[in-house]
Amino acid sequence: MHVKLNELVASHEPAKNSVINVEGKTEHEITVLSKEYEELATIAKEKEEILLNTIEKENEKT
Repeated sequence: MHVKLNELVASHEPAKNSVINVEGKTEHEITVLSKEYEELATIAKEKEEILLNTIEKENEKT
């Protein structure tokens, strides 16, 4: 299963190499990686909010 997951991650163009072979990482490396993805999720949510607000304002104009 790990091999298949690694293949899927590796086949995705913008995939990060840090996710591949995660089972071989230390606890510290996994914690750092987790924090990075939490930050990315926060940024994505903020961008989604901005986009939705923009769409809503555009819809109010019409």
